[in-house]
Amino acid sequence: MIDIITRSPGASGGSASAYAEGGYEGTFEDGVSITRGDARTLWVHASGRSLHARNSYDYPAFADAAAGTRTNDDVNLAEASLDVGKALGTTRAELRLNQDESNVGSPGDVTCCISGLARQQRDVRRADITIDALTRLGMLSLQGYVDSRRLHFFDPTPPLRYDTFTSALSRGFSLRDTSAVGRDHTFTLGYDVRDDGALFAASYYTAPASVDDASSAFYLEDEVRRPGSPLSVSAGLRRELPQGTQAPVTPSLGIVERLAHGFALRANYGRAFRVPSLDERYFPSYGNPKLQPEYSATFDAGAALDLKGGDASLTYFGSDSENLIVNVPVDAVGDEKPFNIDRARIRGIDGQVTSRVGTLTSARLSLTSLFAARDLESGRPLPYRPGMSVAVTAWHTSRSTEYGLSGRYVGRRDAPGTSRSIALPAYALGDAWVTRRFGSGTKLTLRLENIGGSHAEEDVLGYPVLGPTASLRVSIAR
Repeated sequence: MIDIITRSPGASGGSASAYAEGGYEGTFEDGVSITRGDARTLWVHASGRSLHARNSYDYPAFADAAAGTRTNDDVNLAEASLDVGKALGTTRAELRLNQDESNVGSPGDVTCCISGLARQQRDVRRADITIDALTRLGMLSLQGYVDSRRLHFFDPTPPLRYDTFTSALSRGFSLRDTSAVGRDHTFTLGYDVRDDGALFAASYYTAPASVDDASSAFYLEDEVRRPGSPLSVSAGLRRELPQGTQAPVTPSLGIVERLAHGFALRANYGRAFRVPSLDERYFPSYGNPKLQPEYSATFDAGAALDLKGGDASLTYFGSDSENLIVNVPVDAVGDEKPFNIDRARIRGIDGQVTSRVGTLTSARLSLTSLFAARDLESGRPLPYRPGMSVAVTAWHTSRSTEYGLSGRYVGRRDAPGTSRSIALPAYALGDAWVTRRFGSGTKLTLRLENIGGSHAEEDVLGYPVLGPTASLRVSIAR
């Protein structure tokens, strides 16, 4: 991979950058970014990128799922974004526009029936505007947005030809007021509303379906902290108003106690509610219209410590869910469909440590261990949740050179199917890199990834990591 970046200061506090990159199996990516103005008056940021590639990799056999090769032919991606911001006294407005397009070829040589004419085409767009205004007691914020999505998956080759088209539109806005009341209280009052509509068309097998959904919510939160007190408490209520479903009230409570010598204790409890999306319910062949809303209660309790040159934290967490929505593989190549689990429970601990050894060497360690992640009705493990995951990174930096090592371990996971269950084995990945600086604006970075050559599935049956890869990046700044 060679990545050449140039930057030059623009007029009125502006800047510009461009890059080009070549990589794995002929991947080529380029992009440009331009910024003009500043946050105090009018500023504009525009960027765009494109990518062209062909990816292909083998994956091993698992249980009765045969080994095979997964490919994406003629991958073409394009993305463009525009941000415009304007300050008017104590009020600030920002408009953001984004378009993301992709055109991907054959999804994989994994069965006898997938042809080279199969395509996956996506066009995702978003427009949103945010207005923040200072008030006498705090801030008033208004946000509105429109999202659109067009998906076209098709293969015209018999005998299993298909043509699936999705057109979806989401609109919504939110209003939030945050005010300081007295010396001890900070109140937040808000209202959210959302409206979704979609057309799902599968011309060969099912009739087109036009569906819609809407929801709104009110919420209130109070954060209490006396000046100079080590204790802070926050409490909130949220009233959900989903279409066609009973309106629930979800409370939340959080406590933080700051003690001496950088030590702090914290605890949180909350209830949550989620309505299945239109895709989860109605996507052709892989939606489930019988899905029920998901309810859960979550908690965590832990401690944090500021260290000299670093920090550490340890947290015990858990959740109890009703009608938990999970994706379950429905065939040997990893296609999934959502289902409800009547009752599920998760319990575990999470620990993180960041430390500096001397002035030039640093290390970071994170660990998550699950004591329980089970369907309480069947006793089976919840899908794709490893019992143990560990990540570690260490790096050394001098005036002209930085080098480091990183590793990740993910334990055994369960991939339940509608008729069988597969245990995905544990795997470990190791990376190394070295960066050399030349002068004030040039850097050369050599990176080796997946040094051990692991090919185990990461999160989804049939989708492994790529094999060992090497990349070389040259960056030039002006």
